[in-house]
Amino acid sequence: SDKYVGKTIEVLCDGYDEEKNLLCGKDIYGKTAYFENCSEFPLKEIGKFIKVKIEKTSGVSLIGKISEKI
Repeated sequence: SDKYVGKTIEVLCDGYDEEKNLLCGKDIYGKTAYFENCSEFPLKEIGKFIKVKIEKTSGVSLIGKISEKI
């Protein structure tokens, strides 16, 4: 999973993890990524493809921030 750190991937946002307070989704390989909700309209990203820059990994999950470019 460390090979993802520093890369920007496209994720289909499919939910919100209340415990982590982060949006989540999967990339084309089925890897789960968690990222912050940075819009003023909470959860508007659900159902959309989001570009996420991966900052770290946690077990089998990826953790990052929404990025403008891929």
